[in-house]
Amino acid sequence: MQPIDASLNPSQGMFSFDILFNLSKIGYHPEIADYLESLLINLADAQQITTADCTLAQAGHTLRVAVTCPELDALDVKNCTLYGKRTIEKIEAALQTPIQFIPTGIDPRYEPYIGQKNPAVYILQGSGIFPLLNGETNRYVPLYKIPFTYHDEACYNDVRFWNNNYTRLYGIWFNGIHEKFAQRQMQDPHSALSIQGRAVCQRIETLTGVPTYYFLFNYRRRSRTQERAWKCPLCGKNWLLEGAEPGDEFAFRCDEDRIVSRFTLNT
Repeated sequence: MQPIDASLNPSQGMFSFDILFNLSKIGYHPEIADYLESLLINLADAQQITTADCTLAQAGHTLRVAVTCPELDALDVKNCTLYGKRTIEKIEAALQTPIQFIPTGIDPRYEPYIGQKNPAVYILQGSGIFPLLNGETNRYVPLYKIPFTYHDEACYNDVRFWNNNYTRLYGIWFNGIHEKFAQRQMQDPHSALSIQGRAVCQRIETLTGVPTYYFLFNYRRRSRTQERAWKCPLCGKNWLLEGAEPGDEFAFRCDEDRIVSRFTLNT
């Protein structure tokens, strides 16, 4: 990996890179584009990049794609899933030359990553670029920062499957299509979506030893007084955080059931 300009300020956003395929030895053929698509999916699954939806550009013998990463070393093979490592091996064998990851600058569209080695709490919250949050700072945590969570011990598919489901349901709710069904899935702790997400939280907590809470969506028509009287929907105990106010990221937390929520936006 090429050294990055020391003058770049990581507090201004995430790091941008070009991934380069050298086609000089084999030329271009459709299989190469398939390989690159697989690589981008693998990198996105581990959240080494923000999205797999990227545009390819070929100039001469170079195939280029621009990506955005949370950290300077995000693209290191040590952060890849097993499938990402295998894809890189296949690509480099086909190209007969290494893939190049070239730092190009800072992408200011994204909130910068602020790492913390030992968070006291994690929170799983859907509909964002990165669903895992540091519960102390409310800042995102890329999945490659935690052990593999899927049962094959090689990737994060369980987190990805749940997050994809949550994102689709949020879109359905936001657009008013089957709104009640989607809303119920996101805010009922007994729904299929919540059961799936809470199982992911339990898996993360088991692997990391860090208490991991599931975020419950909250969009109900009720007063602030009714909100403050709201009990944990699983155990029925008080779960309003002391000093919580409207606009806070999280206003409710049940340590026993590992769920959190916020004041409704529909008062």
